[in-house]
Amino acid sequence: MATIRTRSLLARIPNPRLFCVGALIMLAVIALIVVGMVWMPYEPTAMSPDRLQGVSAAHLLGTDKMGRDILSRVMYGSRITFLVALGTMAIGAGLGILIGSVTGYYGGLVDEVVMRVTDGLFAFPTVLLALVIVSLFGSSTLNVMWALGIAFVPSFIRVARSEVIRCKHLDYVKNARLMGVRDARVIFVHILPNVSGVVMSNVMIGFNNAVLSEAGLSYLGIGSQPPFASLGQMISEAQEIFFTVPSAVLGPGLVIVLMVLGFSLMGEGLRAAERRMA
Repeated sequence: MATIRTRSLLARIPNPRLFCVGALIMLAVIALIVVGMVWMPYEPTAMSPDRLQGVSAAHLLGTDKMGRDILSRVMYGSRITFLVALGTMAIGAGLGILIGSVTGYYGGLVDEVVMRVTDGLFAFPTVLLALVIVSLFGSSTLNVMWALGIAFVPSFIRVARSEVIRCKHLDYVKNARLMGVRDARVIFVHILPNVSGVVMSNVMIGFNNAVLSEAGLSYLGIGSQPPFASLGQMISEAQEIFFTVPSAVLGPGLVIVLMVLGFSLMGEGLRAAERRMA
């Protein structure tokens, strides 16, 4: 029975192979993060005399210029980067889908004002807009998450609004209205579940952008501050020792690539539904 149910769920995904490969990659990344929450070879901030050590049995990814174990720092940094990206999507997608769905459903003056503001925000690159917000409220991991989340809101407003406008004139929505179903139920129970493939593919692509944006900001020294570091900051700190200890850059870089690749494949697996509707 479990096998039949799994197959039926996968059959609803337009490209299940890509989706499953991406999901397996993300499970590997999440496993690294979960293991790091309960066990690490060393404290990620602990310094030792063993500086700039290469790959060895004692230090599987070597040590940095302060003698800190790179594998432990990658495990810790992966957690920060993943959680910031996850929080970014919760804020950006949550607010964006809510605002876009409501304004798209009702239309009118409020919809016009929201779309003009959205168009104005789109004139700024995401990272630049996040930099402005962080400069106003200070540099910290939490502020970076909020800044990126707010910067991602306009893109989700557009996606949700366009899908709700497309669906609100369909027969099943008209029938729900004729039956006296409340507007909130029509939007969140009848419309959004039927466009979930399009929305989720954009969420996964947004997750990729959030990982890269967080890594970019951390690379510039914004966000998590030393001695704790996210993956982007680790790459920034390890540039000068790349030829001495390549794993200091390749370790965090590989995790960023896996995060982006995993959700890219999952998003591509779902995006075929968007192409069918086009």
